[in-house]
Amino acid sequence: MYRSDEILEIFKNINIPIDITKHILDIEKKENLKQSIIEWHHIKIVALSYQNKPFFAEINRSFMLHDIQFINGDSKRLKKYRNTYISNNIKNELDCAFILSFRF
Repeated sequence: MYRSDEILEIFKNINIPIDITKHILDIEKKENLKQSIIEWHHIKIVALSYQNKPFFAEINRSFMLHDIQFINGDSKRLKKYRNTYISNNIKNELDCAFILSFRF
C-alpha cells in the first residue's frame, strides 16, 4: 500500500472527505517538488564550483613533502618517485574526467 493510500484511509476513518484529502496530498506533492528543485539547484552550484578544482591536490602535496625528505638527494630515488608521481597524476586526471562525466 502506498503512503497516499494510507493517508486516504486514515482520513476516511476520521470522516474527512476524500476531495479535501486529495487536495492536501496535492499541496504536499507540490511543496516536495519545489524543495527538491531547490536542493538540486544547490547541488548543481556546488558541483560546478568543484569542476575545475584538481582532485587529491592536498593529498599529493603532503606525499611530495614526505618524498622530498625520503629522496635526500639520491637521483635513482628521484627518478623512481618522479615516474610514480606522473603516473598518479595521469590516473587522477582520468578519475577526475570520469567523475565529471556524471550528470547532476
